[in-house]
Amino acid sequence: MAEIRLLQHRNREVPGKQAVFYYDVATDDEVTGLALTWNQPVGGMIVDDRALPVASFTFDPGRGQFTDHTFTSYTGLVRHRSSGRHYVLAFDPAGAGPTDIIATSTIAAQTVGAIQEGTPLANQAVSAAFQSNAFTYDAGTTDRWQVFNTTGTGTGAIANAVFDRATAYGRLDALASTGTGPLVPDVTPLFTQAFPEAGGAQGRVLLDDPTIRFLVTTNTQTVTGAPTFTLDFRARTYHDFMTLVAPSGVTLSSEPLDPAAPVRYYLLRATPGRQLTLTVRPNAPTLDARIQTLTRDEAVDRTFDGGLAGANEVAQFPQTAAGWTAFAVSSAVPLVGGVTFDLTVVVAP
Repeated sequence: MAEIRLLQHRNREVPGKQAVFYYDVATDDEVTGLALTWNQPVGGMIVDDRALPVASFTFDPGRGQFTDHTFTSYTGLVRHRSSGRHYVLAFDPAGAGPTDIIATSTIAAQTVGAIQEGTPLANQAVSAAFQSNAFTYDAGTTDRWQVFNTTGTGTGAIANAVFDRATAYGRLDALASTGTGPLVPDVTPLFTQAFPEAGGAQGRVLLDDPTIRFLVTTNTQTVTGAPTFTLDFRARTYHDFMTLVAPSGVTLSSEPLDPAAPVRYYLLRATPGRQLTLTVRPNAPTLDARIQTLTRDEAVDRTFDGGLAGANEVAQFPQTAAGWTAFAVSSAVPLVGGVTFDLTVVVAP
């Protein structure tokens, strides 16, 4: 643990009372925990030893100037591109606060754990000091549809933010500030997921994401009392048709459904704009089959449920511009036992 140190009290290029503090970063790509409190509302940012922005805070890098926002504290993580001395620039834009700008701080390099697909990373201690934990995750190229789950003990609600590791630099957590309009974040997550303490797996098709190498931050509603959480990322159980070249047709026979596993998932790739026809043929007169196309986060996009129990269900639509379709087959009514169906996928010429 360390504190930022006062280096210089005034800088004429920044309006109002100013102060410059510094801290040192040991390694490239270091994720640093920062608990920082000011004795008055300030504007500010972090720069490296070349004066390049590291964490914008109230600075707008697109406009190259500070906003009218001020903040009194930040507790969270900052990721640094390079090692070396870093500087916290702070100023009182109104010039109406106490004579000295005083920072109370705790700062420490964080150990970034590695999540392995299919192996839960269990009993991770919540960072009470920085209220955020960071992890790496390499999703691989084999399983392009995965499920993400996080469960806790004493955590309350849990939130994960998943970033592209190649661009996830700067402030990684929320900053409470006062001012006009929103602040520009240093980096935006590719996706976020919220879980109750008991968890609940959430799926995502990763084909449209620009990377398979992620940086994940986890925040919990409760940080005191030694709460812990477990991260469990694994492949979605699904059938991958891979790339279907028009004209083509594929049939899967005797696909099972039952009360314990009432949904089956499928993923196919085809040229954008090609007409797709999905046909489900129940092998039991009690099955009221339903086809649902899904977004990459498994939200239902369209539902096809025009047939009666025992009748074929057909879905027809053009392939999306993304070149892939995820869909699910289930029963429109609760199942009381096991049933099977045949599924045919046709890509028109």
